[in-house]
This record gives sequence, C-alpha cells and structure tokens, in this order.
Amino acid sequence: MKERTLKFQYQEPFTMVDNAVLMDETIGIYEKLTYVILCAFASNEDNTCYPSYLTIANKTGCSRSKTISSIKALVELGLVEKVERVNKNRESTSNLYTIKTLANANKSQKTPP
Repeated sequence: MKERTLKFQYQEPFTMVDNAVLMDETIGIYEKLTYVILCAFASNEDNTCYPSYLTIANKTGCSRSKTISSIKALVELGLVEKVERVNKNRESTSNLYTIKTLANANKSQKTPP
C-alpha cells in the first residue's frame, strides 16, 4: 500500500506537536489542547515556555481552573515539567514549563529494576 503524503505550505510561525500525544486515546481533549498551546509557546532551543494560566486559558477557550487541572494531568503523565517561579519581591509569577514527547515521558516514568 502506497503511503500518502500531504504537502503543506507553511507560513512561519507554525507549531510542531508530538503525534503520539495527539493519537493517544488515553489523553483527554483538554490535556491535548493545553499541550498544543504549550508547544506553540515553547522555545525551539530548549522546549521551555512560561505563559500564565490566564493566557493558556484564553488560548484554549477553557476556564482557568480547567487549565490548571489540565496542566496538573500533563505533569502527572510526564509530558510537562512545571517549575513555579517568583519575582524579586518573592511574588508568584508564571510557571516555567518544559515540554516532553510521549516517548521521553514514558522513559522518565519507568522505574529501574
């Protein structure tokens, strides 16, 4: 069977997302959409970003509380690492997120024998 190839003409910027995350039927739609938005914000160099909960909520069309629970689920799945940040006055600011692929998430969640 011949494999079909779609040809797209991209205008920058565009977002690359791990296909395995999109195709995984155990990951919910809110988590997938949150993952896509985090990928859209992520740096190409180190896969990090720091959008606020409100920014992510606005981009996904979800509530802030749904965004927080989706990020919590992504962290539990190992798809996102979250580091809480504070400014020089010790006040909370946006979190730092590192985006992982599903393959890397699965590697990091396996426990040694």
